[in-house]
Amino acid sequence: MLKANHCPSRRSLRTVCIETISLIFWIGLYSYRDDEFTQLVSLDDERSLLADFRDYLKQQEMPTVVYYAGNSFDENRLLESAERTNVKIADIIDEWVDLCLLARRTTFLPRKCHELDAVASGLGYIFAHPDG
Repeated sequence: MLKANHCPSRRSLRTVCIETISLIFWIGLYSYRDDEFTQLVSLDDERSLLADFRDYLKQQEMPTVVYYAGNSFDENRLLESAERTNVKIADIIDEWVDLCLLARRTTFLPRKCHELDAVASGLGYIFAHPDG
């Protein structure tokens, strides 16, 4: 878990967001090192999707993977799915960081709620979820 006083190099940071129903079908990735957004999509083959994710991570040289969930959802779901499909990803990630958990432990934004729209509003940005 990332400590509040520790910040890895931006070159090692990768942000991740997943979409799932019963299986993971979409993984969105952003590489700070490459300033590049990548989408991995497979509606019916979770194993190949996770294999593509693994291949992406291997190219990133032991990244710190950052996501915003508040309950370690993305990390747990990706690791559980990778184990179930026999795709090895745990050993190629330096660190997992749930940024929402870090936000809750720090005082950078004194809010009762740490949902993305509340955080964006607190920082002076207008946030509108793309689905509505």
